[in-house]
Amino acid sequence: MARDINLPCCICDDFNDVLSEHETVGATDRVGWLINGFQRAVTDSSLTYVQMMGYPYTWFKSLGTLREVEERLDVALMNDGWYSMFPNAQV
Repeated sequence: MARDINLPCCICDDFNDVLSEHETVGATDRVGWLINGFQRAVTDSSLTYVQMMGYPYTWFKSLGTLREVEERLDVALMNDGWYSMFPNAQV
C-alpha cells in the first residue's frame, strides 16, 4: 500500500502491537517475532512515529497486581510528505 500512495499520510490507531520492548512495562507475553514483524511493516511502509508528549503508555491491564502491564499501543505514524507539511506535530 505504501508504494501506491504518494500523498502525505498520517495513520493514527490502536495497533495492538509495539515497535520495541521499551514500549512495554510489567508482565508481558510479547514475543520477539511479533515485534519484529510490526517493525518490518512500519519500515517497509516508510513510516515513522509522530512525536508523543506526556505519559508514554496508552494501555494498561491489571494495575496493582503482579500481572500489571502498561504498553504503548495507540500511536500516530507518518510518512515524509506528511512530516514536511507538519514538522511540529505532536500526539
